[in-house]
Amino acid sequence: MSRSERKVAVKAWRKVPVDARSETVRLARQGRPHPDAGVARIAETWSRSVVEGPWYGQVGGWPIIGLALLIITMGALTTNLFIWLAGIVILIAGFLGLNQRNVARRILVAARDRQL
Repeated sequence: MSRSERKVAVKAWRKVPVDARSETVRLARQGRPHPDAGVARIAETWSRSVVEGPWYGQVGGWPIIGLALLIITMGALTTNLFIWLAGIVILIAGFLGLNQRNVARRILVAARDRQL
């Protein structure tokens, strides 16, 4: 998937109403695709853009969380509030990225089951 295709997929996903996105995620966690075929297709395309993105987009998750914990520790040891807060922000970003990839994988599994 090219960079422009990923951008289009993200824009399309953001245009889906929040309640439909929430329903898509809830149904994917149950292993079911969204009943609206259009929303399901958009969700699947977005999920592919997340999972099949470039390598530097895949680094998030546990390595980022580990780095954040290291930065938080450094901030605490040096009693530097700025470093400690930066570590907290990085930690939150790591968990959000991890959650996003997990949701994307579940949507893809639900889409695969729909196609079978």
